[in-house]
Amino acid sequence: MSAARHSIASGHTKDFSQLQGGTVNECLCRHRDDGDDECIHVRVIAPAIEARPAAHVLLVDDDERQLKLRATILEVYGYSAHTATDASDALSTAEREHVDIAVVDYNMPLMNGCALASHLKASDPQLKVILLSAALCIPAHEMRSIDKFVSKTAAVSELLDAIASSLKRDFGHDDKSSCTK
Repeated sequence: MSAARHSIASGHTKDFSQLQGGTVNECLCRHRDDGDDECIHVRVIAPAIEARPAAHVLLVDDDERQLKLRATILEVYGYSAHTATDASDALSTAEREHVDIAVVDYNMPLMNGCALASHLKASDPQLKVILLSAALCIPAHEMRSIDKFVSKTAAVSELLDAIASSLKRDFGHDDKSSCTK
C-alpha cells in the first residue's frame, strides 16, 4: 500500500462521516494477482460524536492489516486518515498532505518509528507524534521526538484518547522512556 488516503478495496474510499451513534460492518479486502485475496472483517460501533473539522492523522505501520483497521476506526471517529507502510512513504505524504498528528509503529524495516519521528519533526516541529509499539522497552534517548507512547496491546480507546489529548495540548519531555520500573 503506498502512502495515500485510506482506501478500501480497489481504491474506493469509504465515507464514514454520516455514521454517528450507529454501527458499521465493513470488509476490507486487498485483491492479489495470485488469487489469494486478503480480507479483514470489521464491526465498529460508533458513539454519537459532535461534528468537528477532521484532524488529519498520518498512520505509519508496515503491517497493512493493522494499518487498514486503524484507519477505518479513525475515520469512524471523525478523523481523516492518511496511511503509509514505510518511512519513505510517510515522509512523502507529510510533504504533500497537511498532517496534524502522526501515529507511527516503532519496529519497521530501514528506519524505526523514533528515527522517522525525528525526520518528520525536522520538517514540522509542531507536528505531534505518537509512537505505537509492542516493544516493551525503548530507550529514552530514542524517544526525544515522541510526544506520547501507546502500546499496541492497549485498547483502541487509549489510542483515540492519546490522539485527542495530543491535538489539544503539548506534552512535556519528562519520563520519555517506555520502560516500566
